[in-house]
Amino acid sequence: MAFKFGLCDECPRCGLFLGKGSEVNAEQHLSNCEDVDLHVANAKRKSIATSKAKSKAKVATAQADAEALASFKFLGGDNNLLYLLNEGQLEKEAEERGLGGGGKKRSKSELISSIVSSSQLVVGSSSSSSSSR
Repeated sequence: MAFKFGLCDECPRCGLFLGKGSEVNAEQHLSNCEDVDLHVANAKRKSIATSKAKSKAKVATAQADAEALASFKFLGGDNNLLYLLNEGQLEKEAEERGLGGGGKKRSKSELISSIVSSSQLVVGSSSSSSSSR
């Protein structure tokens, strides 16, 4: 519909570009656009472009996650920096601290809460034992 009303310049079926000043009417082109080979080629081109965009997004996400983990570790990995990590990284951190979720998917806030509360118990018990010496 956007092509038909001039809101987009590329035919959704065959991919023909009708820019400004084109003598071809979009509505007329759509009614006569029946070249199956062009339709298949356009669908393939769009599919490739979509997969490339998804791949780029995946790489960008992985890069951001790596930067967040590196920042967390560089700054000392304290509980007040847990917000830097994503859910997967928090799951690993919780497992390393012996806080398995029992297979249950937990939110970021739940993971941070469980890590912080378990750390407070450990810190509290070690400080009380060191003060009794």
